[in-house]
Amino acid sequence: MLFRSYIRSNPVISRLSLLAFSVIFSAAFVPIMPVYARDRFDVGETGFSFMLAAWAIGQGASALWISARRDPDRRIPAVLIATVMFVIAVPTFALSTNFPLTLFALGMVGAAIPIWSSAVMALLQSQTDSNMIGRVMSVYSLSLQMMMLGWFLGAWIGELIGNSEMMLGGTAIYLVIHLWLIFTSPELRKL
Repeated sequence: MLFRSYIRSNPVISRLSLLAFSVIFSAAFVPIMPVYARDRFDVGETGFSFMLAAWAIGQGASALWISARRDPDRRIPAVLIATVMFVIAVPTFALSTNFPLTLFALGMVGAAIPIWSSAVMALLQSQTDSNMIGRVMSVYSLSLQMMMLGWFLGAWIGELIGNSEMMLGGTAIYLVIHLWLIFTSPELRKL
């Protein structure tokens, strides 16, 4: 069976694949971090390194928490929790004029990433036929590489309409995609 036919014949895999590609919108805030460090907070390279560290600490803490838990029966709740975390954290980052609040928001974004990515990856693997796992996971890997396109779009659109507006718009699109893909699919909601 061709991969394209497999995706079309499996609505859960096609929705999960679309969900994975939503990282284009979630990654759009990344190129704005150094701009905020320089222009909004005037913290220079050291402050920017604190911003990256907050993001990394959030990711590390979340990854350790996931690895210490038992395997959950359902994964879609984790996707939704991570989406809510992201949807709260990015607008907080976008609108914050307080550096400690910004660090907290970036830590929260970082914490959402392993929760979301491990849940989506596990769902793709568990819902894919064994002879198609390599192809499906290759598409998932491709979706993660699309983050760089999101970085480009975030910087470009931020220049056109403003950085805060771009982050708010991208976050809204990310949320709508998630809610639509999950809540219009009874099969996906059960996972």
